[in-house]
Amino acid sequence: MVKAESAKQVFENICSRFVPEKAGPADRGAFAFDLGGEKYWALIEGGACAAGEGDGPTAPDITVRSTPESFVALVNGELNPMIAITTGKIKVQGNMGMALKMIGWFDLS
Repeated sequence: MVKAESAKQVFENICSRFVPEKAGPADRGAFAFDLGGEKYWALIEGGACAAGEGDGPTAPDITVRSTPESFVALVNGELNPMIAITTGKIKVQGNMGMALKMIGWFDLS
């Protein structure tokens, strides 16, 4: 997978990393990302992925807050998720079970 250079690039390509076989047809998740003032969203519903800039079309199940640099490092596999969370580089609010599901729905390797 090509490494992302910016958060915008991550979200322009995030749905190409979605693995629909890992999310059942009834699975649904709305995700908001606040990356140092840059806002993005992703929505998984009915086995499909949609994403974009700004506020999402629905209230998020989880909100991820980080700097754009830390988020890109996480997506690129350069930052361990557990270390990122325990050191406060990545903060997740909301349904933690959904956050764990989200990780499994995307190929972030």
